Order: sequence, then structure tokens, then C-alpha cells
Amino acid sequence: MQYLTILQLLILLTLANGSPVIAKWIFGDYCSWPLDGNTKFVDGRPLFGASKTIRGILVSIVITSICAPLLDLTLNIGLAVATTAMAGDLFSSFLKRRLDLPPSSKAVGLDQIPESLLPLLVCRQALALTVLDGVVAMAIFFVSEVVLSRYHVCCSNCTFVIAPISDVGQSDAVEVMQRNFGRTINPDGNDRGAYTDRGVTYHTVVFPRSGAHMPRQNRIKRDQD
Repeated sequence: MQYLTILQLLILLTLANGSPVIAKWIFGDYCSWPLDGNTKFVDGRPLFGASKTIRGILVSIVITSICAPLLDLTLNIGLAVATTAMAGDLFSSFLKRRLDLPPSSKAVGLDQIPESLLPLLVCRQALALTVLDGVVAMAIFFVSEVVLSRYHVCCSNCTFVIAPISDVGQSDAVEVMQRNFGRTINPDGNDRGAYTDRGVTYHTVVFPRSGAHMPRQNRIKRDQD
């Protein structure tokens, strides 16, 4: 089994699929034109969805192609991995829209298999990959993508606001948190939801007291008294 080649391909697959996400974090909605031009399919649903952008495709192809020679692979391999990974991703998005799943929604298996299987098939002959190599590479990619997607969902639904108390009043700060926190905890302990309209009713917010703070020794003595 070609362990080094598998590792190289996994890095390229990660770059191809992760660089559009990083570009979104950096640039936001700047130049994020939908690849399908907001076209509707015959079923009345979007062709791919607004989350698939021209910027994301271009960033993936450029970054993956540039990084391939750094991994002792040819630029053509990097280009092939990026284009086929994006093709698999678009295929997944197309199927999810037909299933009436919203853009950026998660579908285990459908999100990982096409975008890893197509690059491995295209590069199989050029890199002399065996069936076992392909299965191992796809399995590792599948597991890592599932784990990372869960972490990404958890982090992307939490927004932390840091501001001096003198600039933002306590009531204003609570209002900002209620507006920005999309993930809250139910009274029954359910913290797995991700709904922007649930608010932060059951969160405890602690603010530092304004003014001079009492020395620690005096606070302890006062508490003892």
C-alpha cells in the first residue's frame, strides 16, 4: 500500500474542499456569485444553491494546483484533484437540492463520497493506485470530514462579542448576544440544536462590576464576616 501517496492525496483533497470555506471566512460575501446564477431546476428548486460560488471553485482550483508541486506531485495532479473534487461537490449539492435539503446542510455520505471518489478514480492510473489504496484513502477522508464538519457546525453557530463595559452597557451586551448567538441550551440540557430564533434565555451572563475592585484579602474577610 502506498502510504505516502495516500497522504499526499488526502492533503490535496483537504485543500480542494477546505479552501472555499476559508475564503468565505476571509472575504465573506465579497465576490460570492452563485455558480448557478440562481437558476431553478425543473422542480422549482435551485440548481446547486447559493452556497456554491464561482469564487469557491476558482480558489479551490488555484490553491490545490499550486500546492501539488510542494507535495512532490505534478501541477496536473493538483488540477485534476481540484476539478473532480469540485465536480463531486456540485453533484452532491444537486442531489441535496432535489431532496429539498437547504444549502450548506449536512448529509453524511453524500457530502464525502462523491468529492473523494472522483479524484481517486481520475488519479488512479497516474499514481498507480490500487483498489485498497483508494478504499483506505476514501475511508480516512470520510471519517475526517464527518468529524471536522461536526466541529465546524458547533463553532460556526457561536459568536463571541468582546467590548469594554464603558462602551457597551450590560443591557446592550445582552441584546447583542441574543442577536448573534445561534446555539443555545434548552432547560432539559439539549445543546444540539442550532436555531437562530431560540435566543439565550437560559444562559447565565456574568459582567465585571464597574468601579474600583476591592482587594482580594478584604473580599475574603468580608465574606467571612
